[in-house]
Amino acid sequence: MKRLASPRLYLDYLDPFNCECRAYGRLRDENCEHLTVRAHGYLLLSPDQEAEITTLAGEVESDEDTLTPAEGMGAFGRWEEHRGIPVRAIVKDIAPEDKPWVPEQQRALWRDLEDLHALGIVVGDINVFNYVGGKLVDLGHSWTMPHPCLDAVSKSTLANIKQSDALELDCALVDWGLGKDWSQEELDLRPEELKKCAGGEGEGEGKPFGTDPLLYDWLKWESDLAAVKQFWLHELCAQPAERRQEPGATLEQGREGRTQAAVGPATESGDE
Repeated sequence: MKRLASPRLYLDYLDPFNCECRAYGRLRDENCEHLTVRAHGYLLLSPDQEAEITTLAGEVESDEDTLTPAEGMGAFGRWEEHRGIPVRAIVKDIAPEDKPWVPEQQRALWRDLEDLHALGIVVGDINVFNYVGGKLVDLGHSWTMPHPCLDAVSKSTLANIKQSDALELDCALVDWGLGKDWSQEELDLRPEELKKCAGGEGEGEGKPFGTDPLLYDWLKWESDLAAVKQFWLHELCAQPAERRQEPGATLEQGREGRTQAAVGPATESGDE
C-alpha cells in the first residue's frame, strides 16, 4: 500500500471499527444485509457505562481511571493512545446458534463469500470464531472498495488476496469438520469452486477462480465525481498526483457481459 497523506486516513481505512462500518454500510446500500449477521448501528459508551461494564467484568478500575500508562490490559484492552476515546460498539443480532456452521451450510458459506467479493468487500480474516450459525459476525479486518490497500496492486497480489479468503474458509471448514467427526460425505459438501479457488486454480486463459472485488462499481454512489477525483488523486496518498490513476479510469468487462468500473486497475508494476 502506498503511504497515506495523514495518520487520520490510516484510522479511516484500517481501524477495525471503521472497517466494519464501511462493510456494513455497503451491505445496507445494496440490500444485502443477509450475507452476514445483521447490524443495526453503533453505540459510544459514556464513562459511567464503561465503569459499570468494567465492574461487571471483574476489573478493579478502568484504564480511564488510572494515572499509570495504559498497556493494553483492563476490560477494554486500551493502550495509552486510546485514552479519552469512547468505547465503540456495533450493535448486531444475537445469532440463534452457538456453532459456526453445520455441514449443510457449506455451499451457502461459499456463495455468501463470493457475493461479498462481488460487492467489493474482502473479508481478510476468516476462521471458526468469526462465524455463528453459518453467518459472518466479524468484519473488523475487511477492506471495502474503494480502499487504498486495493489500489494499484499487482495482478498476482490481487489473486493472493482473493485466494486467501477462500483458502481460510476451506481450511476452517476442514479443520472444524475433522474436529467434530464429520463423515467424508459431509466434508465433500464443500463446493468444488471453493476448493479450486483455495488451491489457486484458474478458469482458463490465466483467469483465476473467484469474483474480483475490484470490478465493483462504487462510483455509482457518488454524486460529485470531481470531488472524488480531487480526493483520490491529490488528498489520499502522500505522493505526486501523476503517479496515481483516476478512479474508474479503466473499464473491465464483467463475467455476465456488463461493463463495470475498476478502481486502481491492476498492473504488474504496482506497489504491493
